[in-house]
Amino acid sequence: MSSRGYFHNLPENSLAKSIKLGASISCCYLKALIIKLIFGSPVPQRSLSMQTAVSYLRSLEYVELYEFTDEDIPKLDIQGFADYARSLICKVNHDISKICQMKPFRVIVTGSTLLDCPDPIMADLYDADAAGSEAGSPRDIIGEILVSNRLLQEHCQANDGDIKKMMFELEPLEENEKVVLYFHGGGYMLFSPETHREMLAKISHKTNMRVIVPDYRLTPENPFPAQLHDAYTVWRKLLDSGFKAQDIVVGGDSAGGNLALSFLLFLKKLGQQMPSGVVLLSPWTDLINKHDSFKHNYGHDYITGITTISPLGLQRLFVGPGKPYNEVKDLLMSPLVSPSVGNFAGCPPILVQTGDKEMLYDENKIFVENLRKQQAQHEKRSGSKLVFWEVYRDMPHVFQCFPSKQTEESIESIANFIRSC
Repeated sequence: MSSRGYFHNLPENSLAKSIKLGASISCCYLKALIIKLIFGSPVPQRSLSMQTAVSYLRSLEYVELYEFTDEDIPKLDIQGFADYARSLICKVNHDISKICQMKPFRVIVTGSTLLDCPDPIMADLYDADAAGSEAGSPRDIIGEILVSNRLLQEHCQANDGDIKKMMFELEPLEENEKVVLYFHGGGYMLFSPETHREMLAKISHKTNMRVIVPDYRLTPENPFPAQLHDAYTVWRKLLDSGFKAQDIVVGGDSAGGNLALSFLLFLKKLGQQMPSGVVLLSPWTDLINKHDSFKHNYGHDYITGITTISPLGLQRLFVGPGKPYNEVKDLLMSPLVSPSVGNFAGCPPILVQTGDKEMLYDENKIFVENLRKQQAQHEKRSGSKLVFWEVYRDMPHVFQCFPSKQTEESIESIANFIRSC
């Protein structure tokens, strides 16, 4: 079955797509405005622009995907589904120049970057990288480096072009320089560093630190553990370049939060030094269970596509696109896929931010409760708090990407946490 057969009318060209997107967003804006004027906002802490964005994203939900079962796998165009979902993402030109500058980076997976395989789970990926390197066509990992204008001014007062160039390379500017390594969200199938640029520019501005954002591989083209492999490869590149683990704070939102936690457990499993702290925005921690907030916050949030029943569910596409459930269910319960079942005792301080109107609220709550139990003895011995959970009223999933007073407060809190690590 073609992707056109089971999706809404796919725009034929960029003009048609732009018209359709503009009309949809305008309708969502008018709907939000009318409801607010007549009935008052059911989520008063949200700005009108935030509610418009949430309504638009909710309108994109393809409810029929929940009806597919494993019997439909042979006729599903999984790549067509992914391509269609990506085509719906609005390209936004984020003007961050007033507070931050951005340039791309590139890590070539060859030579010193091509390390010995750290774990059997990555054996096939390491073999592929080695083969590409030997054939003279090594794989690369790209991404973005965000540098606050204040940091640029501090290091480039003499207008030294070489120093300014160094600001956008994966090398420390000085001994013990602290940086943020951030993994964007998107259900492992969507988004990129570009979609998160505005939010991360604010974090760079508030912390006066460089933020490094890898453009890790996405599914279904590259299922698990490709994302963890990319995260570890960039991490090793930073260490090899002179950064110290204790000077790196790792962060992520949604699926990027899942990746940050999986990466933390992976380092713990290898017995390697961990980052100085972890920032998690609405982390996706449990890929098996749905909790009560999935139902009672459905009308206030925009998350879609989370189901293990359908082969088009994001969990299924992440661990085994095109495979029956019985072939992937054990992997879904692995701590490297569902960190909620992992043991984080002895890990660095973790900040979790959650909106009380998001569908992952209960999942985050349960994760934090378990995290506090695991870290209780370590907090007692160290005399320091290791688990921080902040809940923001009326906020949806990863609300930090939308404009609001709550967003500004949360960014300030993130910056304070990062500086304290």
